[in-house]
Order: sequence, then structure tokens, then C-alpha cells
Amino acid sequence: MRRVALSLFATLVPLAPLSAQSGGARLEGTVTDSIHAAPFAGATVRATRVDVQPETTLTALADRRGRYRFDRMAPGLYAVGVTSALLDSLEYGGPATRVAVRGAGATRLDLGTPSRATLQARACPGAVLPKGSGALLGTVTSTDTDRPLAGARVAVAWSELAIDTATQQVTSGQRAASVTTDDDGQYRLCGVPMAEWLVVQVQHAGRAGAVVRTSIDAAGVTVRNLSFSAEGARPFESPASPATGTVPALPEGDAILAGTVLRADGAPLAGAQVQVLGTAAVVRTDEQGAFTLHRLPAGTLELEVRRIGFGAVRRTVELRGGRTARVDLRLERAIALDSVSVVARRLKYPEFETHRRFGIWGRFLDQEELDRRHASSMSEIVYTLNGFWVVGSGPGARVVSSQPSSLGGSCDANVVIDRLAWQRINDVSMSEVAAVEAYPSGRGAPPQYRSPCGVIMIWTKR
Repeated sequence: MRRVALSLFATLVPLAPLSAQSGGARLEGTVTDSIHAAPFAGATVRATRVDVQPETTLTALADRRGRYRFDRMAPGLYAVGVTSALLDSLEYGGPATRVAVRGAGATRLDLGTPSRATLQARACPGAVLPKGSGALLGTVTSTDTDRPLAGARVAVAWSELAIDTATQQVTSGQRAASVTTDDDGQYRLCGVPMAEWLVVQVQHAGRAGAVVRTSIDAAGVTVRNLSFSAEGARPFESPASPATGTVPALPEGDAILAGTVLRADGAPLAGAQVQVLGTAAVVRTDEQGAFTLHRLPAGTLELEVRRIGFGAVRRTVELRGGRTARVDLRLERAIALDSVSVVARRLKYPEFETHRRFGIWGRFLDQEELDRRHASSMSEIVYTLNGFWVVGSGPGARVVSSQPSSLGGSCDANVVIDRLAWQRINDVSMSEVAAVEAYPSGRGAPPQYRSPCGVIMIWTKR
């Protein structure tokens, strides 16, 4: 697979000479984010003088208006380029723009990033991508050899809406695609949907790695490098049925993950729950916000951090056997709305009632049905729902799909509590639950929550 090589466009405009008191040359301009048609705040501009030895490099940071400036430069020939987290994630490799900076004068150089169409053309040469779709590409590495892994299968699944032209009803179904890595361990999938959650898994030699989530944003191209551990992967097969009472053993290894969890203002956040999904490793942060997780498998996995009163955060982590990886995260405090007085009479749970009335794929449990089940926790309710089962118990319990999946193995269902997605099933006590919706394959779920691993929506009492 060819490396994604991008080029900056540049406009060179001479400016009026500086006054004699300025004492040197100046290079200035703006950096534009062409994808969002906005100033590229925070971009780093590098100017390397190339007509003398040794070469020297100057850096400047674009302000919130995308403006950058180099003062008191030595006259000469400079190669000017832009770096940023966005361009780095796309493996930016385009040539820098060369500009001659005059003595005791000023030169203006306006820079801009490539457009979405340019990025996609570079990522998928010769392909015409449908509207609303993008490209997912990257490299798969073996954690056992630290070398690119050739012949691995990268499987991707997502939910997709469709309109039945005969009935004019909107339905959703699961879609999947896969590609095999080349001799350099590289893969590329073109035409996958943008602005949707994609679940991704590496499969090799009859074993399946962890399921991780990603998405393709407005750039239209996402570079997602993955790693695979044969020891930490499971045999490629569907999970056992809950009826058999057999729960597959969670993978373990000798990798370690350490880090800190902070508030948005930088203060340590104690008591946050930290877990690597798909493993049994879970811990809470100490008074300094620090945590350490042991006995982790190697490979690409997802870390989840939760704390009551704060928004949950998920982060992809790369783990290696016998090594310690580090990650630091910040949690934003959840916004609590003021109480609202309702004067007019209305349905108590209008969204639930609407979904139940028009839904044909979901399972709907109202208060009367929930009371008949005499469950002490939401985990017990899930055990009665076809298509789902529970891994673990208590606050750390996870809901996974038991439906056959192109990914193989199990993957986390999206648990939605009062419109907050990706929650834990036991984050709410049974006494607070008023209604439940269940969509085993994600089909029929509201589009903003759909997941190929299934969706469970919980409405609490008001």
C-alpha cells in the first residue's frame, strides 16, 4: 500500500519593507484548515534554512486565527511546512514549500491543508468513493515479533439505515467488510461510512484479537494502526450460549498499563474506575489520580474510564508483553440540567412509546413487564433477553452480543441510559428503571445509538 503523501498549497505575497528599526527579515501568514474551511489554530509551522550548512529549523505556533509569524530571521532560502496532530494521524509526508526570505523585509506565505477530496484520492487512488463514505487504512503489527503482520484479516462492521421503497419504512441492518494485509502488513478499506462507529478486529491464524471502535471524521480518511498478539487472542469462533453456562476465559498476559486520571482543570481525580475492555483487569484511581493495571494481554485494546458525575472516556491503547505502557486522561464533569416543571399532560416516556409503536425489530419492556420479572439488577434483565449475555458482575458487568458476527467472538453492546450512550448495565439500580428497549443486532435502534453489537436502551423513572 502506498504511503499517504499529502502536499500543502501555498500562496506567496510580497509585503511592504519593514522600517529600518525592525532589525531583520520576517516571515508571516496564515494556516487554513481546508477540510473545515476555517483557520487552523494550533498548527505548528516549521521553517528550515536549506541554503547553508548545518541546516537550522525555526518553529512557530499558529494562534486561534491561524496566524503565524517568524521575526528577526536571517535572509536566505527556507523550506516551510505544517505539522499537527491531524496531519500526523494521516501520516503527512508531502514536500515543504520553499521560499526566499529577503533581508530587512517581509514575506508572506499562506499555507493550507489538502481538501477531503485530495486526501481520499491519495488514500484510495483510482477509486470514486460514494458520498458520505471515506477510507480506513493502516498497518498491522505482530506484538510477538514487533514486525508488520502479513496475511492478517482486518474485519470491520457497522450498522446502516435503508429505506424500503415499497413500504417507505426505514430499517437498519448490519454491514461488514474485510481486507487482508499485504507483505508490509498494510491494509486499506475504501467506501466505509463516515461519522459512524466502526468496530474493528484483527484476525490471524484462526484467532481473533480484541474488538476496538473507531470512526472516520470530516477529513474523510482515518489512519488506524493495529497490533495483534497470538497469545492474547481468542480462537475464532462464536461465543458460547448463556444456556450452556460456559463463559469463555478472558485473555491475560504480562503487559502493564499505568497512568493518571485528571479533572478538566488538571486536578487529580480519585476513585475513577479504570478498565481495559475485554479483560478482567479493573482498578480505581488513588488520591493522586494514579492507576496501574497488571496481567494484560498484548495488542490493540480499548481503555475505559468512568467516574460518577463525569463523562466516560474511551481510549485505544497499544500494549506489549513484558512492557509498561502509560496513558493520561482528563474527564469532563457531566452537565446537570436544572429541574423543569411540566404543566401540560403528556406521555411519561414519549420516546419509548414511539419506538414501541413503530418499531418492528426491538424488544420492549414497560414498567408492568419489568415488575413481573422480579429482577434485582439490570444484569438479570439482560439474561432474559435473546441476543445478549453478561460478562462479569456488579458495577463492572458488561453486556456483549451473542448474535453471530462477521467479527467472530463477542463485542460490547451499546448500553444507553436516558440518552447517554456507552454506559455500564448496572450503572442504574433496578428500582430506578422504568422501561427497556433491546435491539440484539442494532437493527431498528435509533440511528444515533445503533451498533452492530446490539443496543440496549434504559429509561429511568421521572
